[in-house]
Amino acid sequence: MTRRTRAVVVGGIVALSLASAWPAVAAATVTEFGDGISSGASPLRIAAGPDGNLWFTENGINRIGRITPAGKITEFSNGITGTGLQGIAAGPDGNIWFTEFDRVGRITPSGSVTEFTAPITGRNLTAIAAGADGNLWFTEANGKNPYIGRITAAGTITEFNGGLTVTPDSIGPGPDGNVWFAASGLDKIGGVTPTGTITQVDTGIESGPGAIGAGPDGGVWFTRFDGIGRITPATLSLQAFTSGVTGHPAGGIAIGLEGNLWFTEPDGNGEPLVHRARREPHRADHARRGDHGVSGSR
Repeated sequence: MTRRTRAVVVGGIVALSLASAWPAVAAATVTEFGDGISSGASPLRIAAGPDGNLWFTENGINRIGRITPAGKITEFSNGITGTGLQGIAAGPDGNIWFTEFDRVGRITPSGSVTEFTAPITGRNLTAIAAGADGNLWFTEANGKNPYIGRITAAGTITEFNGGLTVTPDSIGPGPDGNVWFAASGLDKIGGVTPTGTITQVDTGIESGPGAIGAGPDGGVWFTRFDGIGRITPATLSLQAFTSGVTGHPAGGIAIGLEGNLWFTEPDGNGEPLVHRARREPHRADHARRGDHGVSGSR
């Protein structure tokens, strides 16, 4: 049976349609969308919205963009007073949430914006993700004073930094009910419970973790400079997968509808690529693994 799926990657706005009889990919067609994007917009992050559209941050002009599955783009600026828009995620309240340099924003599917600033101690808000607890979680990559922040659907903000010794720059939901973050500059990842208890793990791999999120197998997966990695939440044991990776997959990672992991590779030996990863324990040629024996408790 032939199925069709579409993934959207931000650079301009690029749609990659993969026509395949799962699991093998038979063909790929790329369509770019630029009409409706203002000059200097610099689209950065993108997320699927609850309205069936895709929403993205325009870091260069401090706007939020919306693109329909047909490629029609609308930009929103009313109500956005901050700068440095970066992360974006769909919230459990039916709205889209995004980060600015020193505040969190919420935009409804119709384009109405509300911003929340207090109490945000840090600066340089980067990633944001919906947690299993019904809240949104975000990173404050503020140099020597970093935080993990939590904001409720009503806009109440709580910050956590107990046990946090690194600067987090990405965050995503885990399969264990916690959210997980990555600190690419110091080769660490960590988990945060719904009550704010932070556990950090040294990856033991000198190739900083990038994007992070739940995998289809109960693990937490993250991109690395030279491949992808996996951590088991219960034991904090780590694995490294580098075979078949030709460049530097410091981009995003997500679960496909067919149950595989997909990640972007901005520079696959000079060619940008999208990869699919399947975890097959009994195939030695599929991935080179390094279990670093990291253990701990939460």
